[in-house]
Amino acid sequence: MGDPVADNPMPALPPSTEPPLPSAPPADDPAAAAMQPPPNLTAREGIPALTHLARSLGLLGLEGWSVGLLIWGARAAWRLLPYAVANEITAKGRVVLLADMFGTAFGACLLATVYMLVRRRRADVLGVVDGVARRLAPLIVVGLLPFLLNWSIWNGRELSFLILAAVFVLGVRPLLTLSLSAPPLLGQSLTLIGLGVTLQAFRARHARFFERLPLGIVIAGAAYYAGFFAYHTVVHHRNILSTSLDLGLEDNLVWNALHGGPLFKSSPYSGPTGSHGGNHVTFFAYAIALFYFFAQRAETLLVLQAVVLGAAAIPLFLFARRHIEPWQACVVALCYLLYPPLHGSNLYDFHYLPLGSFFLWLT
Repeated sequence: MGDPVADNPMPALPPSTEPPLPSAPPADDPAAAAMQPPPNLTAREGIPALTHLARSLGLLGLEGWSVGLLIWGARAAWRLLPYAVANEITAKGRVVLLADMFGTAFGACLLATVYMLVRRRRADVLGVVDGVARRLAPLIVVGLLPFLLNWSIWNGRELSFLILAAVFVLGVRPLLTLSLSAPPLLGQSLTLIGLGVTLQAFRARHARFFERLPLGIVIAGAAYYAGFFAYHTVVHHRNILSTSLDLGLEDNLVWNALHGGPLFKSSPYSGPTGSHGGNHVTFFAYAIALFYFFAQRAETLLVLQAVVLGAAAIPLFLFARRHIEPWQACVVALCYLLYPPLHGSNLYDFHYLPLGSFFLWLT
């Protein structure tokens, strides 16, 4: 008996008619990756080209409208309050407002239209416009910033402020998600590829500098904070706007601690023989006295407070860097320096409790 397999060989498969799959670029070759053509946006999402066009121009129009409102709000100055509160604005001012908003929106759509007409032969021209519109999506809410940052509008209108702030915050996240979902723009541009390779080589050559840059930014931010608030709190005090109950009693307490007076003696609050220890046992006053020795006045306490509160960003950065990336830790530290309640405590005379942040994060 013969071998059935040898007697009946399997017929050869016909050659495949499907085009070969494109090979992926190496992971370590950014230039080759950038040269890959972007995916066909319309085919991938199954959305008609006209719908894509309407969505892209609509997004660009909203972004331009919001930027126009931001520009007008930045120039409005004192006219912003009556407009926001009572819709009071002159006829000329209303024309300027509408021109800023709709002019910017029309300009954004016009630029996109001109680009599509000039580059109409490109297969992905609509994808580029749609990508730009999505990349700029967070601009839709920036028009609210002049109103949110003007405290005089919201004096006595806390609920209205809360509602507008909630709209802003809840709108930022989906807009950022939409922005980050957009594909890289102009990936096939040789100029951008060359620039990216050059920047990558520069960063590799100066790797040590870039490793230390986040810490340097935090130190610079802390120094700026200290100088800014030291100046303004001293000016506030010299305009006789500080209070004896807070700054005065602490200044007297530290002065007595430096000159060997009774324990926690503070004459403005407790009289010539009383002690402030019944309210706060502030042994830290003796540590402050070491710096107070060089300039024995209330301004020294204000400057010291600004320096310590600003310097707290440094141990916060070092602590955060143990758990997240250095640049993320840098953002956390800068957010601390921009935190309004921190500013409020710094501007309210001198107190010991705000100084604790530095030593907490240092520990």
